Amino acid sequence: FALGLAMDCQCPALFVTCELAPLELLRRMVARSTGLYLGRMKNGDPSLSAEMLARNLGKTAQMAAGVVILDASSVVASLEDVAQALVLARSNPTAPSSDHALIVLDSVHSWANSQPDDGEEYTRLTTALDDLDRLARGAGVPLIGIAERNRASRQGGQASSAGSRRFEYAAESMMELDIEDPKAPPDAQGWKKVRLTVSKNRHGECGTVPLRWHGATQKHEGEG
Repeated sequence: FALGLAMDCQCPALFVTCELAPLELLRRMVARSTGLYLGRMKNGDPSLSAEMLARNLGKTAQMAAGVVILDASSVVASLEDVAQALVLARSNPTAPSSDHALIVLDSVHSWANSQPDDGEEYTRLTTALDDLDRLARGAGVPLIGIAERNRASRQGGQASSAGSRRFEYAAESMMELDIEDPKAPPDAQGWKKVRLTVSKNRHGECGTVPLRWHGATQKHEGEG
């Protein structure tokens, strides 16, 4: 969902990946941009020619020209690395012309755990969140931080982020994305019902937005 926001925001976007490898992100971007099923690329479908892949990659490069990926999945990315990558994203000559920008960090827990800090999890997360907040505010850009969910908070809500209440206190808004019925199979076209719940919003109302999700093409859209 956050990758889709980065691709569709019509402004420079920095996606900091601490979990998925850049190649996997690229596959998902191609699927979303072109409709080429994700499984065909992951499984090495022999019917996919080099020319077809190149054509789809070219289309994705045009549609997602503003997205810069910072790989923190295999190496440690410091706060300074994130700041420098944001400068690169905003100076990208192929990105949409805009005074705005976006940072997506997936996930805050993984990024915090990679930082050179020997403190307990609560302290590490709180420090990471404070550092990221200062970076985003200083740059004047929104930051979407993906959080791991507390297993004891299966019902969701503001306190569902694992490890630190700083998520709840510091965030301008908190959103949760859930499959409506995890046991229900996709429909005949491959869509599953999901819901986006806004559990905190300092600038508007809270509530639930019904959506549907197509895993093969990595797309969310309004239900119906």
